[in-house]
Amino acid sequence: MKKNVKVLLAGLALIYLLCMVVYGYMHDGSAKEERCRISVIVYGTNLDRWAFMREGISQGAKDFGAEVSVINMSSEADAKEQIDLLSREIENGAQGILMAAADSEAVNEAVTAATAKVPVLMIETGIKDSDKTLGLLAADDYGMGKMLGEMVGSEHRKIALIYEYTERDSVKRRYQGFMDGVGEDADVLLWERGEGDFRLSLYIDKMYRMEGDGRALVALDDVALEQTLDAVTEIREKKHREESPEHMQQAPEVYGIGATDKIVYYLDKGSIGGLVFQNEFSIGYLGMEQMVNYLDNEASVRQMQEISIEYYKATRENMYDPELQRLLFPIVQ
Repeated sequence: MKKNVKVLLAGLALIYLLCMVVYGYMHDGSAKEERCRISVIVYGTNLDRWAFMREGISQGAKDFGAEVSVINMSSEADAKEQIDLLSREIENGAQGILMAAADSEAVNEAVTAATAKVPVLMIETGIKDSDKTLGLLAADDYGMGKMLGEMVGSEHRKIALIYEYTERDSVKRRYQGFMDGVGEDADVLLWERGEGDFRLSLYIDKMYRMEGDGRALVALDDVALEQTLDAVTEIREKKHREESPEHMQQAPEVYGIGATDKIVYYLDKGSIGGLVFQNEFSIGYLGMEQMVNYLDNEASVRQMQEISIEYYKATRENMYDPELQRLLFPIVQ
């Protein structure tokens, strides 16, 4: 009889232990069955352009317990494609959307309509009615443009500005800041592609031959800056092969906004006079934090709109200063 009681008690103890293990697993934050499903929709065809932001997104997803998908486009700035991606992600069960607008005006209506279904937080580039979303998480574009203008204006008075991707509000504000920063007496030409012009780098090469001698080249976003660097590389190669017109004495100096791997490489080589860039790692990380907090009812819309993203100035001389090195080479750190 005593033996049966002991067996029964041992069995009850085992059942109790198993129940406690299951309970602990179900209530352990590291073993949640359901995680926030967040989609990040960016513009452009190349996810490498977003490498620093994706590092922040990845770290944020890990720290705040989210399942995240980062989606790019098959074209650089097709508003319809981005609207279709937005609809697809919502239909596929995304609980929140982080989005960098391909065309601030063209996607405006679709994004504001989507907020009735899921929360949307704009990142890097907003829309006309960003105040109807959870807000815009980006650096001060006007301030970055003005800083760039002051940098270029202190060294050059003859400038060719690559006027590209102005369908994005961020680029428009950078242009306004640049023109205010460079000064009224600067001789600034706007190079803007029209009908019949092909790849941007080829267009820049053409314009440089026509009216670019002695001018610094300036681009207001990283996509245009990378293609400007492609053009200048070709210009330098032509000069080396002595295929350039005799009056073209030297390749142009380049300035711009952005800090992709490619841009940082050319800065280190000395092919870029200076950069202004925002902390895209911070945009990705804080974007994830704010969206998860919102979904958990821990943050207000007002708190999201008040977040400020830092921006910096980099040259070949200061790019290895500890703070800038950490930002320009985040994957290596």
